[in-house]
Amino acid sequence: MQAIILAGGLGSLLKPFTEVVPKPLLPLGEKSILEIQIERLRDHGVTQIFLAVNYKADYIESFLGNGERYGVELIYSRESKALGTCGPLSLIRDQITGPFVMMNGDILTKLDFSRFYQFGCDKDFALTVGTKIITTPFRFGDVKSSEDQLLSVTEKPELNFEIMAAFIL
Repeated sequence: MQAIILAGGLGSLLKPFTEVVPKPLLPLGEKSILEIQIERLRDHGVTQIFLAVNYKADYIESFLGNGERYGVELIYSRESKALGTCGPLSLIRDQITGPFVMMNGDILTKLDFSRFYQFGCDKDFALTVGTKIITTPFRFGDVKSSEDQLLSVTEKPELNFEIMAAFIL
């Protein structure tokens, strides 16, 4: 099984930390986010991982190496310029041998990649998207009105958003 981790972003929201260390290599305890992702993918049967890198690509490659210490093969796809979210796929399309898992290099998930992958393959979908519901509390009451009449008030509602978490192509 193959996977692609998109790890080329600038990590602008975490500056000044990301001026020194790329966002996917920021530590969480004793390991970086990327190391945790690599080990989770490996534990679910992924043997080959493409890392789409741009910002601080040399740093990432020298830190992670060829993947031997993680029990996987790491292949680096370097963008000469930022290609956007799915642009890096164009650089490695000839090396992809079948369905693959794709994820961003700055997320942590407890997703069962094996089940997710098998689900996408069994359904024979062109694209399977893993999503998650994020609930955000809202500090104010939500008021519904019509002209000069108050219709309802929901005190401090929670807002729910369904977000993308992983892909199988």
